[in-house]
Amino acid sequence: MARIKTFRISRRRALEVLLGVTLGGYLARHLSVTWRNGQGSSSFGARDDDRARAAAPKSATTRKAVWVCPMHPQIVQDHPGHCPICGMPLVQRRAGEIAADPHLVQVDTVSLEHLGVRLASATQSTIARSIQTYGTVALDQDSLVNVTAKVKGWVRKLDVTYVGQSIRPGQVLYEMYSPELYDRQNEYVDLLDRQARTERAYHVASEAKTLAILQDRQARLNPASPAVQTALTVEALVRDRARLHDELLNDGLSERDIARLVATRQARDVIPVVARTAGTATEINVRSGAYVDASTKLFSVARLSPVWIDVALYPDELSWVRNGDRAHVTLANDQGEYAGHVELPDPLADAPTQALTARIVLDNAQGALHPGAYVDVAIRTQPHEALVVPRSAVMRSGTGAIVMLWRGHGQFLPVGVETGIEDENLVEITSGLQLGARVAVNGQFLLDAEASLADSVQRMSAAPSGQQREK
Repeated sequence: MARIKTFRISRRRALEVLLGVTLGGYLARHLSVTWRNGQGSSSFGARDDDRARAAAPKSATTRKAVWVCPMHPQIVQDHPGHCPICGMPLVQRRAGEIAADPHLVQVDTVSLEHLGVRLASATQSTIARSIQTYGTVALDQDSLVNVTAKVKGWVRKLDVTYVGQSIRPGQVLYEMYSPELYDRQNEYVDLLDRQARTERAYHVASEAKTLAILQDRQARLNPASPAVQTALTVEALVRDRARLHDELLNDGLSERDIARLVATRQARDVIPVVARTAGTATEINVRSGAYVDASTKLFSVARLSPVWIDVALYPDELSWVRNGDRAHVTLANDQGEYAGHVELPDPLADAPTQALTARIVLDNAQGALHPGAYVDVAIRTQPHEALVVPRSAVMRSGTGAIVMLWRGHGQFLPVGVETGIEDENLVEITSGLQLGARVAVNGQFLLDAEASLADSVQRMSAAPSGQQREK
């Protein structure tokens, strides 16, 4: 009797323990859900689950009828119709029945918060094909200036000594000794002296008075008068001096050099030749002491702002590129970015490669773009409106592209999609998604792994019991 009494006490105790565990678990789950839906809920659970409850058909408690596509379960509508992807008639289901899809991945809100899963909507946006290539920084050929010798002579001193040297207006480039230029200076001084002697001999005060005499009507009526004859002589001397003044400028003298010559009446055998424009020396063809002829090329000077980016486009790329397409230029090691537009000025293709050279003109005021350097170029061609999602939302596999579609209530569905063109941030969806569909943009690889694991467990559960026991 004692043994039978002990057995009854143990059984009653076991029932009490089981009842307590069941009640405690129910209270714990109830309190946890209440806490999560209250002030302690995360932004993902509170925002996205509530939005899903509001946007999606009512849950299984209302058993509202919806229509889904048998081939594409991500297509869910609250009215009959046809699938926008495959065109099949939609099949009526109860809202609670949709969750029975074996490919759905169920993740609780806490796990979603820990994974940091973010969602993005499929939207209509402008997208363009992006051609990734490289370019070479080149000089602006429109700014290239050749410095040539104007007269024969010897280069006594060279002040521009290396390629890349900066040149400013008025800077001395080189010093030139030229007997021809020396004689021309003396001729100019002689004209100055002759004009001065003529004006003193006939008491002509200045060139202005000479011109006044020639403009006087009474003086023109008597051309044989000494005053008129003197004025005509001075006028010829002034005309010859102006001609010689221009020749000296063309020979390399500056206005300051000519003013000095007028003031001192002394010709110089060595003349400094100064720069007329600013730039950078890109070529040097002479050294100190060299004898040069007139029109000998001494230097090449070019501006470094703007610069050209030369890009080789091959036949498969040329069919996409048009004049005016936007282009982004990136320096090595991400040291800077520039924006410009593509120009196709040269209609002749390179014979061996069949490539056509495109040009992008960029401002280089900071001097970061050095001629001869390589840069990365992205050309955006044929922009158009399309359904797009972030690039990070699309997973590539051997069978195609997949996105993880958000179905609400912590459920994700792997959906195959067809993609079109893509740019740096977006990818075009040509089939598989509807406007407004929400997809995971991060953590989808973990969700996909969960889906694959669920499929494997399901196949194992469906296998014969004898195969499950095989070792």
